[in-house]
Amino acid sequence: KYGVSLEEIHQMLVQQNGLCLICSKPLSFGAADKRDKPHVDHNHATGQVRGLLCLTCNTGLGMFGDSPQLLKVALNYLIDSIRQSERLSELAPLNEDDAIVRSHGNNNHERLAEMASPHMSE
Repeated sequence: KYGVSLEEIHQMLVQQNGLCLICSKPLSFGAADKRDKPHVDHNHATGQVRGLLCLTCNTGLGMFGDSPQLLKVALNYLIDSIRQSERLSELAPLNEDDAIVRSHGNNNHERLAEMASPHMSE
């Protein structure tokens, strides 16, 4: 399939150290789960084989139409959402102790010592 022999596919897998070229997940022809077997990734426009991927990564590229531009937009979307989450977590304390430590600014070391002291539970 795709003009590549089974022997060439085996050679590709060896050259890739048995790993998916995107996520580095171990691939094996004998894997019980088809997601862990090597899948031939190819350019849908030219038919050129690019490498071997796990099913998840190969399907993901296909779902994005092999479009670098669309994948870049998706990457930026994920990065922006992570940054937004981090900004929100900086604004909202994780727990009461976190809120207390943050409110003491330069006195954080003293407050951490207070929190570790056994008399605090009295």
